[in-house]
Amino acid sequence: MKILIPIFAITLLFIIQNASAVIETPTTNPFAVAYDNTKGEIFIANQGTNNVSVINDTDNTTITIIPVGNRPQGIAYDYMNGEIFVTNGGSKSVSVINDTTNQVVNTITVGINPRGIVFDPHTSNIYVANSNSNTVTVFSSLTGIINGTIPVGNNPQAIRFDNARNEVFVTNFKDNTVSVINDSTNTVTKIIPVGNGPSGLAYDPMKSEMFVTNKIDGTVSVINDNTNTVTSIISTGTGRVGTGPIGITYDYKTRNIFVANSLINNVVAISDTTNGIVATMSTGGDPFALTYDSSKNETYVADDESNGLTIINDNTNQSMQTLHFGSYPQGISYDYNLGEIFVANSNANTISVISNVTNGIISTIPAGNHPVGVVYDFGKGETFVTNSMGGTVSVINDSSNQIISTIPVGNGAVSLAYDYGNGEIYVVNQGSNTINVISDNTNTVIKTIKVGIWPFAAAYDPHTNEVYIANSASNTISVINDSTNVITSTISTPARPVGLTFDSDKNEMFVANNFDDSVSIINDSTHKITSTIPVGFHPQNMIYDSDKNEIFVTNFDSVTVSVISDDTNTLITNIPVSTHPFAVAYYPGNSGEIFVSNPLSNTISIISDVTNSIINSIYIPVN
Repeated sequence: MKILIPIFAITLLFIIQNASAVIETPTTNPFAVAYDNTKGEIFIANQGTNNVSVINDTDNTTITIIPVGNRPQGIAYDYMNGEIFVTNGGSKSVSVINDTTNQVVNTITVGINPRGIVFDPHTSNIYVANSNSNTVTVFSSLTGIINGTIPVGNNPQAIRFDNARNEVFVTNFKDNTVSVINDSTNTVTKIIPVGNGPSGLAYDPMKSEMFVTNKIDGTVSVINDNTNTVTSIISTGTGRVGTGPIGITYDYKTRNIFVANSLINNVVAISDTTNGIVATMSTGGDPFALTYDSSKNETYVADDESNGLTIINDNTNQSMQTLHFGSYPQGISYDYNLGEIFVANSNANTISVISNVTNGIISTIPAGNHPVGVVYDFGKGETFVTNSMGGTVSVINDSSNQIISTIPVGNGAVSLAYDYGNGEIYVVNQGSNTINVISDNTNTVIKTIKVGIWPFAAAYDPHTNEVYIANSASNTISVINDSTNVITSTISTPARPVGLTFDSDKNEMFVANNFDDSVSIINDSTHKITSTIPVGFHPQNMIYDSDKNEIFVTNFDSVTVSVISDDTNTLITNIPVSTHPFAVAYYPGNSGEIFVSNPLSNTISIISDVTNSIINSIYIPVN
C-alpha cells in the first residue's frame, strides 16, 4: 500500500529470538523470496520500495539493497550461472542480478504484470508467468534472448519446474487449473483442474508430486507428475488448510511441505508421507511467499502486510519474531463535526488526526494493539477504532482527542459501521465470524450476531434500516435488520467480497469483490445483484461521493482508484495512486476530496473529485 511521493527509507527491525539475531532491513512489502545456496544468502523482492534485499543466512544481517524495476513480485535463482532473476510487475520486465557483485546486469522486457518466475536447468531457460497477458515468456538465462511466448490459462501466477519430467507447471488463478508445459517444445501438453484460486506451487522430488495451494477454497491439491492428475486434496477437519493459502515450499530434510495461510497469519507443515498437517506456526501479517534454506534447515517467510520476515526452524517447527516498520496507516474516517480526518496506524498503535484545512497532522493519539478500522459517530462526536490484535474498540472524543472508553469485543476486530438511526456501532470480528453491536450511549456490547466465514466489512443502509456484512470466505453478504439484529437475507456474490458502501442517491449497496476484480451493485429493496462492473486488480475498499454521485474504489494490486458513475453504472476513470491503496474516506463540501490510505508508504493520498487527480500526499511518521 504505497504512494505518489518518494518512498521514505525506514529501517525494518527483525528480532528473531530463536536465532539470537537481529536483522535490519529497510524494506516495504516483501513479496517474494529465494535462496542462493552457493552464497548462503536470501534474496527478498520488496514490492513497496522497488528493490531486493540480500540477507546473510549465517547472522541474518542485510548485506545490501539492490534497486530493480517497478513493483518486483517474483524471484528465482539460477544456480548454474550465479544469477537472480526478478519480475517487475509494474515495469513489464525482469531484472537480472549477478550474485557476486549484487548488481543488475540486464533488464529483459516480458509480458504484462509478470509475476511467477522459474529457472529450468534442463534448457537453461527462464520461464515467466505474465498474469495480465495470460502467457508465459521463455528466454535464455545466458543471453536474455526471448525464445517463445506460450499462451496459458486466465491469470497465471505461480510457476515451478519438475526436474523428473522436464516440465513447467503454471497455476491459472481464474481458471482453477494448472497448465503443464513441455520444456523441449514449449507447448502446453496438459491442463489439470485443481481447486478454487490456485496460487502457489512446490515440487516434491521424493514423491514426484506437485503441490498446489488453492487460495479461495483453502486447500492444497496434490498432482502425480506421471499421470498429471490430482491424487489428493489436503484439508483439516473443517475442510480447509487455512484461509487464503498462497505461498508454498518443500523442505528436503524433513520432507514436509510448508504452506503460508495469508489470511490467518500462519504456516502449516504437511508431511508428504501422510499428507497430513503436522505443525502450525504463527507468522507476521499476510505471509505470502516462502523459501527453504538447505544449509541452515530453515524456512524464510515473507510477511507482506506487516513488512516482515519470519524464520522457521524445521527441527522444532517454531517461529519467533518482533518486527517494526513504519506507521502503516490503514483505516480512515472523516469527522463531520470538526472537519478532521482520523487515520489508524496499525504498526505504530496510534491514531493520526489530520486537519482538512492545512492537511497537516494536528494530533497523534495512542491506541490499542494494531488499530485497523475507524468510523465516526456524528451523533456523539466520537470516533470508534478497532484494535485487531487486542480484541477491543477504542472510543475517542473528538473535542479532546482523548480515549474515553475501551470496549472488549470479539477476536480480530477489523472494521466498523455506524448505524445513526439507532446510535449503534457494528463491529466486524474477523477471527470469530461474529458482529458485535455497541450502544453509543453506554459504550457496551448489547448483541453478538453470528455471520459468515471471515467477515471483512460492514455498511449501514438508512433507507431500509439494515446493516450489510461482507463475508469474504463465504462469498456472501449477510443483511441484518437493525431493529431485531437478526439476519434477514443472505446474498451470494462473486469471489471474496471485502468492501461495502451505500449509495443514498440510488438506494443501492456497492460490493468490492476482491478475487473477481469487480464491483457488484445490490438493490436494497430486492436484495438482488443488478449489475457487476469490472474494476482494477483486487478491489479493496470503497466510498460514496454524494456530491458527484460517484463511487471511489481502491484497487489493492493495480496502483489505482477506480471511479464509477452511479447513473450509468460504468467505470469513468482509473486514477493512478500509490502502490496498494487500501482504505478510503470522503470529505464533502466545496473542496470535494477523497482521502486514500497507503500503508506501505506510510502516506495518505488526497484526490480532488473535480479533476479526479491527486492534489496532495501526507506522510504519516512512525512516532
